[in-house]
Amino acid sequence: MKIINNNKAVSQIVGFIISFLIISTITTTAIVTVSSITESRIIHASRITAESLINYITNSIIECSAAIKVCKNANYTKTIEIPPTLYGRSYYIEYNYEDEKLYIKSTDGKIKVSSTTFNQDVGFIGGFAPCVKILVNTNSEKIYSSRGEINIWNSHYLDLEEKKIIYLT
Repeated sequence: MKIINNNKAVSQIVGFIISFLIISTITTTAIVTVSSITESRIIHASRITAESLINYITNSIIECSAAIKVCKNANYTKTIEIPPTLYGRSYYIEYNYEDEKLYIKSTDGKIKVSSTTFNQDVGFIGGFAPCVKILVNTNSEKIYSSRGEINIWNSHYLDLEEKKIIYLT
């Protein structure tokens, strides 16, 4: 009896394995690419929303400041509803004394936007700064998005230098 050297079955198995590896690689690459693009789009949309929100808060602070400068005994109160998340990301609002800017930062660190207060002195109750005009009335010097709102209001005669004070609470 003569032994026949037949390699057809082996080449079909090798071909199947190579085809499977190519398809798996293409599928994995597509999933990773789509996931990465989706994540970057969500971060971009969150950043745009945060910029809009920080500008609205800053405008409200300036509006409050203008109201109490125009009328010495003016009382100003404004409530700003803030979204609980930026496309699923928790965030907080804080003021930095060093660069005199108001910030919105996500708790995961992927979003950080800022806005100047246009020479309106800002401070936090608890971290009392000299010559403050705007105070954030929280213990942690941050306003977290889970609160759902920010109240902007002014008070007379609370500052030692008798300047008008604007609060963010």
